[in-house]
Amino acid sequence: MKIKILSILLVLMIAIAAVPVHIPAVEVKAVLSVEQQPAAAYPGSELTFIVYIESDVPFTGIQFDLDIPEGLTYVPFSGKVVDGTCEVLGFTEASFTELTKRVTYGNDIPYSGTEKIALAEFRCNVDKNASAGNYQVSVNRADVSDSAFVSVASEIRPTSVNVTIPPKRLKIIPETATVYTADRTVSLTAEFEPSDTTNRNVTWQSSDESAATVENGVVQLLKKGFVTITAISDENGVEGYCVLTINCSHIHTKTIEAGASTCLVHGHDAYTVCEDCGEIVAGSNAPLPLSDHRFAEDVQDRYLKTEASCISKAVYYKSCSVCSEKSEETFEYGENNPSNHVGNTHIENAVAPSCISNGYTGDIVCDSCKKIIEYGTSVDKTAHVPSQKFKENIKEASCTDSGSYDEVIYCTQCKTELSRKSIVIPSEGHRYKDRVIPPNCTEKGYTVHTCEKCPDSYIDTYVDAIGHDFSDNAEYCRHGCRTKNPYYQEPEKVILGDADGNGEIESVDVTFIQRYIAQIPTPYTKAELMRGDVDGSGDLELTDVTAIQYYLCHLKTPYPIGEIVS
Repeated sequence: MKIKILSILLVLMIAIAAVPVHIPAVEVKAVLSVEQQPAAAYPGSELTFIVYIESDVPFTGIQFDLDIPEGLTYVPFSGKVVDGTCEVLGFTEASFTELTKRVTYGNDIPYSGTEKIALAEFRCNVDKNASAGNYQVSVNRADVSDSAFVSVASEIRPTSVNVTIPPKRLKIIPETATVYTADRTVSLTAEFEPSDTTNRNVTWQSSDESAATVENGVVQLLKKGFVTITAISDENGVEGYCVLTINCSHIHTKTIEAGASTCLVHGHDAYTVCEDCGEIVAGSNAPLPLSDHRFAEDVQDRYLKTEASCISKAVYYKSCSVCSEKSEETFEYGENNPSNHVGNTHIENAVAPSCISNGYTGDIVCDSCKKIIEYGTSVDKTAHVPSQKFKENIKEASCTDSGSYDEVIYCTQCKTELSRKSIVIPSEGHRYKDRVIPPNCTEKGYTVHTCEKCPDSYIDTYVDAIGHDFSDNAEYCRHGCRTKNPYYQEPEKVILGDADGNGEIESVDVTFIQRYIAQIPTPYTKAELMRGDVDGSGDLELTDVTAIQYYLCHLKTPYPIGEIVS
């Protein structure tokens, strides 16, 4: 029974499989791509990779593992999420797991941007024994979740690392060679180490393209010289060198005829020279000694030594007819020149002008030929030379009358009076000096004004007499005139400190003084209580109270308390 059922199911499955089924294409919603820096890769070099996302739908989560092929080795702890990406996405979770090389992003709120965003960064080293070729770096187990936390179709775009083998050494074969221009060309070959170098392209250079040029390793030999041919690797600039010594084959020559020497140019013997390299192949071009000058008489300004003068002919140097060099030998030419005077001159018949007669400049006479070279001319009279101003007929001014004098100028040369001017000296008036006479007791005061230049004087500003001052029962006038006071009374004799005037110094005297100081009425006037002014200050004070109390206690005081005083 079981076998029968299985047979029926098998038949149904085969029938269903035979029916054609249309499976719709899956629409890609997100792309995860890997990019490489730098583009060039060699065994041993370090590369940086960045993983990006571009999504057409909002997403809430991303997860993928790094897929690194053999030949490349992950640099430990170089993997990380890109700084700032979590903030751009607004995600709360972003991590890179070092052990599994897994990158994870997650958040409850989806990110709806569609721009390309860097998610993770890591570094790999190309293995030193890696072969040349392409290595794909990618991600796997990728999962991008949409806003409903459902995985969407994702496309993975890996990067292809093209590893090339660079040259370590470049050698030109041959490295040195001696060639001849008749060879026309020489071919060179570039060899690389290691032998599996990927890029074997080189750039060729010549150190002297006037002697040799090079293209694709073929050297064109142009002329004699030493040339270094350089091959430079297009991959990394490694260089190889070949030093060529190019000798001339002297194919094209010409003969140079001998030339005679002059005093200016060295001559030479006949010789043969190569037109290609310039080398002398026969004879010699060594310079022969210069010949002597050929001096002759030649009248030109440049050979003139001295011009013709009033006493001699012109003198010229002889000159070389080849090089124009001047000789030390001279010759005379022509006639004397009477208008060219030489030597010194002197003045004759000169007369100096004055303020009373004309002068004469004098004649200029040649000392050599004694002839007048130039006649003199008349010189006008000179102007008078004024003297300083002199004062004559002086009459001094007084305080009340003006004075005068004559201001006269004479010529210092002929003493002629040139000008006379009368000058008035104005009266300056009196110049008084004041002296104040103060008033006294019986006479008025006044001010005396006396002229300092003459005896004139006058008095004004009177002040009344001040009278005698007999105040405070003064015995004589207080102004010092020694007039006796007709009303003078002998002062009363009192006991100093006896304020109440009862003839004894008691504590009641202290009481009366204290009452006065406190402005409490007493049976005595201030004048009467002044008998208690023991310190003589002119008023009753606590100092007087204290001093009388010291006296009553039989203590020392600086005042004559208890003595009879006026």
